[in-house]
Amino acid sequence: LWSALAASRLGLIAQDEARARCSRVLATLAGLARHQGSGMFYNWYDVATGERTRTWGRRGRILPAFLSSVDNAWLALALRIVAAGEPTLAGAATAILTPMRFDAFYDPGARPVGGLMRGGFWETPRRNRSVPGRDPSGAPIHLTRHHYALLNSETRLVTYVALAAGQVGAQAYAALEAPIRR
Repeated sequence: LWSALAASRLGLIAQDEARARCSRVLATLAGLARHQGSGMFYNWYDVATGERTRTWGRRGRILPAFLSSVDNAWLALALRIVAAGEPTLAGAATAILTPMRFDAFYDPGARPVGGLMRGGFWETPRRNRSVPGRDPSGAPIHLTRHHYALLNSETRLVTYVALAAGQVGAQAYAALEAPIRR
């Protein structure tokens, strides 16, 4: 999404072409299945049909429904860029963005002050890999055991997007750490 807008601003493609490309992506996103209680997108979809991918590989291994906090944050950021940079598509981008609840990933008890975002969640428990939680609607989810705490990595985007949406407080930003240099 934002590559198309950047290409247009740089004169690599016409503005109409950028708008058409973004419009197609937004229409595709609007038709994809999402997690009901959080509005988040699943990690894997069939590129031919748009259906959520439920098996993997030739043997058809069951692929548990996973929702990544970082992948959804990158998508949310792209939707914000489209909404701000292409007024004719702002409504479509905002309609996709608004149901996304990043507080589904938030663990307020992860730090003495502030809390942290988790890496994602599954719809079903993952033995030795998940901890029980609840999505914003109150339905059970199964969060990754790990948190994202670094200020200078891409994982900070989850916190930024949640802050911008008003879904977590400023204390979530304060809990992020810069790595110690020795």
